Amino acid sequence: MKIQKTAHNIKRNFIWLLVGLTFIGLLGLASISLAEDVWTKKADMPTARALFAAAVVDGKIYAFGGLANWAALSTVEVYDAKTDTWEKKANMPNAICDLSAAVVNGEIYVVGGQTPINVPTKIVAVYNPKTDTWMRKADLPIATMGMGIGVVNGKIYTVGGGTLIPEEHIATVQEYAPLTDKWTRKTDMPTPRGCCYMARWSTIIFMLLAVGGMKGP
Repeated sequence: MKIQKTAHNIKRNFIWLLVGLTFIGLLGLASISLAEDVWTKKADMPTARALFAAAVVDGKIYAFGGLANWAALSTVEVYDAKTDTWEKKANMPNAICDLSAAVVNGEIYVVGGQTPINVPTKIVAVYNPKTDTWMRKADLPIATMGMGIGVVNGKIYTVGGGTLIPEEHIATVQEYAPLTDKWTRKTDMPTPRGCCYMARWSTIIFMLLAVGGMKGP
């Protein structure tokens, strides 16, 4: 069985891990203290799901969409680390799984994914945690699911992912500028990849093929 893991560092000395089981959906949340090297079980997500996206704003973890019982979800829930509690928020405009999420200026952009299952989408929407509201943004140029995502200098970069059936992984790199609501094609990766993770150091984005990524097609 395939396990999906999404980790976020929301405090200086802790890493938080959300876990979902593909196609069925799990609820797990745990944190590790880097100073003590100890894992601690935390309150489960209210909605069991897999293939969801997660992002952190103001020390809170937001979980978007996902897959449960072979159906895509529009569910949004937020976890407060201070109180170890979850709260339901406004649903996404569309039910989507295998999507990606990135934070720019305190707002969360959810990008791509698949809805229904195995049909990639171009949908991009932005969520404002302060007002609990959604707004549609310019579509992805290419309908893509399972892409890597990162932010540098206020711009969002998407890398790789999968396209239409028969599923084909792509090497595409795209840049989104929130200020102009426009997408720009950038230089492709050397090798097509899907289901990859990205990390930023300074102004450089690294794609972590060792811990995630499938070569395609």
